[in-house]
Amino acid sequence: MAEATSSWWRRLGALSGTTLAILVAIVIGVAAADRAGLTADLSADHRFTLHPRLVALVQEQREPVAITGFWGVADRDALVGIETLCKRLGALTPTVTWQRLDP
Repeated sequence: MAEATSSWWRRLGALSGTTLAILVAIVIGVAAADRAGLTADLSADHRFTLHPRLVALVQEQREPVAITGFWGVADRDALVGIETLCKRLGALTPTVTWQRLDP
């Protein structure tokens, strides 16, 4: 009985060590990508990516542009994608600013 338990425990230990190393590598990679601002839009229709023509248009803009979203805390979860894209648009150039107001 002790040998069966010991064998099972060793196999679990070997699996968990490898698994733990892989998970640590993934966490470090995700943290580094987040810190560097790297993103990957894996959606089929690229709904989480700013269109290249919009990016070019915003970067050519010389006049200040203010983007304002009007929605409450209750709607924030449903509109988090729009808020994220507006923040990214505002980060492209200092002429574009983004703010959300809670009515």
